Amino acid sequence: DELHRIVDLMRHLRGSRARLHVREEIPFYTGRRWDLADLVERLP
Repeated sequence: DELHRIVDLMRHLRGSRARLHVREEIPFYTGRRWDLADLVERLP
């Protein structure tokens, strides 16, 4: 519900020393969670 809070946290952590140990930053995606059956129903 408050996506800006996690984005702010991630930006803050990017500047930390622990960040030096991260090899690859993996993006995350947000959106509505769908059950597979509902998703298939909505396909054209």
